[in-house]
Amino acid sequence: MVVAVRDPELQARLAAVLAPYRAEITGESGATVLHVLDRRPSARLLIVVESGSDRSAPDQLVQPSRMPTFNFTEEDVAAITVALLSIRARDLPASRVTSERQPEPYRPQGPFGALVQRYRCISCHQIHGWGSTLSTVPLDHIGSQLRHDYLQSYLQNPSAVRVSVEERMPHFNMTDTEATTLANYLSTVFVDDALEQPLPAEVDGALRGQQLYERLGCRGCHIVGGQGGYVGPDLSDSGRRLKPGWVVAWLQKPEQHKRGTLQPDYGLKPEEARALTGYLMSLSTAQRRP
Repeated sequence: MVVAVRDPELQARLAAVLAPYRAEITGESGATVLHVLDRRPSARLLIVVESGSDRSAPDQLVQPSRMPTFNFTEEDVAAITVALLSIRARDLPASRVTSERQPEPYRPQGPFGALVQRYRCISCHQIHGWGSTLSTVPLDHIGSQLRHDYLQSYLQNPSAVRVSVEERMPHFNMTDTEATTLANYLSTVFVDDALEQPLPAEVDGALRGQQLYERLGCRGCHIVGGQGGYVGPDLSDSGRRLKPGWVVAWLQKPEQHKRGTLQPDYGLKPEEARALTGYLMSLSTAQRRP
């Protein structure tokens, strides 16, 4: 593999990483090439540390290659290099290994804690990094994402928001008191103040949001009013289910709120995200019930 780094600071960081490895430094095609011996003598990783050159494609750096040009950023190159060098036949020295700090066990207290223990919520969900990843929905900021009334009704009668995915949330047959206790706590404690922002009133905001919804092709993945795709959640009841501050933040940086999400990042401007949110907040199945 061939990677190129031109930034002096990144070069220095890579040099520090490469220090424990055997490396043969040669000059080829005007670049400094480090042939780093891998776990097999016949395998080599070519790390091209380059200064003052506009060469960036693998073919231009060394010999003809079928290696694609991915247009990595230099930060990506440095991260990939470190990851590749970590793959060894033998374990790395302990001085070169770091462990991710484990979160403190989460032990909720009071009536809420008793219900979390009773229904074993963290057997599926994570709270502050503690628990299971069986559910893709951590509860840390769930109170800023879902409305209180929806939370309470969902706890008593869970149903999938994706028509193509079977609901995995168990039916616990909670009492009204239990569901209210959980919903109250989730809505007041498990929140992110930065997301608790009201949606400014904008003239024709919902109409512009609807036009944006059509232009971006959102119906290819989402359902509104029985029409659309099955990849993402059904948005027909968004106004009753979701909170506007979270929707605005989600539309602008979906990956930040859920790693690995299929939701595209369209690079929406704040006013576009607000308009689209205004449209989604206008949707409610309750409005269409007789």
